[in-house]
Amino acid sequence: EVSSRAIEIARTMLASDDQEVATAAEQFLDGVAGNADASVAGLAEATLDFHAVGLADAARVALQGLGMKLVRGMLAAGQQGMHATFDTGWRGTSDDLRLLLRLPGLLIVSVHGVPVDDKGLAVIGRLRRAARIELYGTGLDEPQVEALAEKLPDTRIELRKGGKLGVAGHPNAVPCHITMVQPGSAAEKAGLQVGDIVAKVADKPIRNFEELTTEIGLHGPGDTLELEIVRGQPGDPEERMTRTIELDAW
Repeated sequence: EVSSRAIEIARTMLASDDQEVATAAEQFLDGVAGNADASVAGLAEATLDFHAVGLADAARVALQGLGMKLVRGMLAAGQQGMHATFDTGWRGTSDDLRLLLRLPGLLIVSVHGVPVDDKGLAVIGRLRRAARIELYGTGLDEPQVEALAEKLPDTRIELRKGGKLGVAGHPNAVPCHITMVQPGSAAEKAGLQVGDIVAKVADKPIRNFEELTTEIGLHGPGDTLELEIVRGQPGDPEERMTRTIELDAW
């Protein structure tokens, strides 16, 4: 009974607005969870789990209210989890990004066209369970991303300077077939079509879609590139053409 009352008191302290009090309560319950008495340990674990769920729900609601897009995501390897996207609709601050740390199962984080300062980068550097982080048009440079990669050695980090072509394709399929052209994008304005093959970008051979996105990522909004395109239906003669494209922004 004494243990149960102590755990109940700690549970109320977890909800304290005083961060030091809440942290002390969490540390206390962590210690009790290792108690030799299985019933006491189980009660402490259940209290912590319930608290974690509450924090995750509150963080999810707060982030979505600030313009975060949160959906179920999947990697090519079959991993499933949350995919958080911050784009030009994001209305939060770097301090609000800390809420990401409370989301369980966070698999992919995409930052598209949102500047990331040192404080925001520090938060991203704590997302050790994320499998992929996309940094498109964030204002970060290569040394900053290299330092981030050292902190997150098991995370794939993609840096793009902000130039956007507006197409989709299968990452590793050879050759680089275009499977989608975004309406109103730089690609559509230049006349690219679904089924086109991107053979070269600025005279550099392109083998697959991943190489295309890497090459486009080296350029910023407004940059002009020449793409060599191969077009033709199966069985028909192929047509090679050059398209000059001015990149959009993420």
